[in-house]
Amino acid sequence: MKSTKTALGFFFALLPILYCGGLVYYFVGVPGRMRSSLPLPSGATDGIMKELGPTVIGLGAFGILFALMFVLKVMRAATGRTARTPAAKVEIDEGEPFDADAALARYMARKAAGEVDEPVAPTPASTGGGFGRKGV
Repeated sequence: MKSTKTALGFFFALLPILYCGGLVYYFVGVPGRMRSSLPLPSGATDGIMKELGPTVIGLGAFGILFALMFVLKVMRAATGRTARTPAAKVEIDEGEPFDADAALARYMARKAAGEVDEPVAPTPASTGGGFGRKGV
């Protein structure tokens, strides 16, 4: 199963490289194709390559980017590293289960002893009561 997944991953990683390469090959050959198929003057096809130059450069850049990602995928497969690292395992001490009644009793004892501060209610803003309230 893992080898099939790896092979499919390689195949789908090669698709954008082949697509960009095919477009670069096609656009670089456009002036030659136009000379043979259309009856144009000899200098008319030179402007086409000037116009397609940025397209060819951009496609080449994307092709190189996709090729680098493919190389990283091959290197990961060769070293056996996965794309995701496993999360750190947290060990939980399960010696004593949590007792809600005991926690509430401890809180109430501290509150009675005065160790717990009483929550302070927020005061409304002086300009109209705060967020979402209509000022009077």
